[in-house]
Amino acid sequence: MSPEENDNGNDPTNSGKPESDAKVTALPRLLKVQLDAGKRLALITANGQPTPGDFETCTLELLDHPEWKPWMNLLVDYRELINFDFSVDGIRRISQLFKDRAAELGDGKCAVVVPNLLIYGLFNMWYPWLPDELQWDVKAFRQFEEACLWLGIAPDNVQ
Repeated sequence: MSPEENDNGNDPTNSGKPESDAKVTALPRLLKVQLDAGKRLALITANGQPTPGDFETCTLELLDHPEWKPWMNLLVDYRELINFDFSVDGIRRISQLFKDRAAELGDGKCAVVVPNLLIYGLFNMWYPWLPDELQWDVKAFRQFEEACLWLGIAPDNVQ
């Protein structure tokens, strides 16, 4: 399977949504990053069952993207996430990455939309592991629309 294909053999950059001015970067495996500087927004979408390594790769791809700015907000759409199986070591690695690159992550808001109560609970258990250096205002949501409104954007403006 080529890196451009996801586990279903589908092109991960073709979500069936209309194209916009937002720049799209396909990541290996199950994650995708889109940036729209005009909206001060980065959108990360996930499907399937990403690994901690996938999340690390996604974070690095976001931070290394030429359009990423530390004042941007982040909308993380995990509605298509099936599950994730993170060990304590995996959570520590991601938290350490956030600590090491906290200045680059900036001080915007980060809204995480989760698909079910189990992942909502797991997210809230992980939240205390976020390093003190991270200045994000992070909140989990069960509804996409609520997350968008919390970020100050209209849900129908997000592609």
